Amino acid sequence: MAALNLRALGTGRTLVLFDGQRSVASSSVGQVDTNTFPQSLVKSIEVVSGGASSVYGSDAIACVVNFILDKDYTGVKTAIESGEVDEYGPGNERFEFTVGTGFADGQGHLLFSAEHYDQEGIRDTAAGWQLDGNVGIVNPDKSAGAPYFLVGSDIGSSNYTPGGLIVDGPLRGTFFGDGGAVGQLNFGEVSNAWMVGGDWRYAQSSMLGTNSLQANSTRQSVFGRASWELTPDIEIFAQGSWAGYEGDSDYIRPTDRNRTIQIDNAFLPQTIRDRMVTEGLTSFRLSSARKDMPLAGANNQRNTSRFVLGAEGGFDMSGHAFTWDTYYQKGITQTNEHQNPAWNFANLSAASDAVVGASGEIVCRSAVSGCVPLNSFGVGVASPEALAR
Repeated sequence: MAALNLRALGTGRTLVLFDGQRSVASSSVGQVDTNTFPQSLVKSIEVVSGGASSVYGSDAIACVVNFILDKDYTGVKTAIESGEVDEYGPGNERFEFTVGTGFADGQGHLLFSAEHYDQEGIRDTAAGWQLDGNVGIVNPDKSAGAPYFLVGSDIGSSNYTPGGLIVDGPLRGTFFGDGGAVGQLNFGEVSNAWMVGGDWRYAQSSMLGTNSLQANSTRQSVFGRASWELTPDIEIFAQGSWAGYEGDSDYIRPTDRNRTIQIDNAFLPQTIRDRMVTEGLTSFRLSSARKDMPLAGANNQRNTSRFVLGAEGGFDMSGHAFTWDTYYQKGITQTNEHQNPAWNFANLSAASDAVVGASGEIVCRSAVSGCVPLNSFGVGVASPEALAR
């Protein structure tokens, strides 16, 4: 959405007009998407930055921005644009067609404009600098003269792995990999939540590629206007527009941190249970990116329609020129915002605490209705039923 925010007072404090008329908001918080305007028919843009709120109200505290329509445009123009980000791969395309013509010896005038825009999404892994582990951290080198902050490469999280990492006690650094295989993480140099070198790439691998740097988006718009000169001083007009948008994006994968795992967990590998007995442990804390869990994201669809009937004119009185205008408009915006699967941490907590029941089957320790035991130790080990729950 292309919403204006002048003076950084918020989009709700910048009033956006189209040819002097209020336009229908494109969101539930009153934002006007300037992409819904026919860009090729905008003749000029006026900005009123002082005292506008005294005329228009609190939504004009920052200023008023008026997109002025070229109502008398005559001719045909097209625009075809294509772009590509070489490093990342995805690109964008834009097509626009505009026509304006008079009729009835200039007494009437017609305008039409249509636009299509498509933007390919850019996922995290598409950016090479993300794959190199470039992060700003507190420098683990505390020697004299060393900088406090360090921006470097080969840096990843020291707090979790894709399938689970034991983060406390004598078993710290033990991780669970593909199929539940047990390994020992090489931390490299640790700086708070980050590590430099070591197994940084493996620890970070479940996060790379999970969020969108640029959303997939497509938008189309159509605009039409017809005007008729009743007299040399009075003109009536009708105009309509429609704009549609659809976009989807992925969120960065959340993490499940510091979950307490009891020694009697039914999915715990026997080798780890034996080590816990040897060390005199009854529990440990596990942090995981839970790579088995589905990614979360969002899909947004928006349709904005606006219809206007109006008249405008002018007259002279007592040596002064006056202009007037009146219009009726109806605007409709329909939005559908869908969030893709998000983690239910209450269900996750209950499902992670799995034990062997009295009948020998694996059950949830909790009596929560519908709980399905979840194997938290590794990648590719959780059942579809548990993940769905």
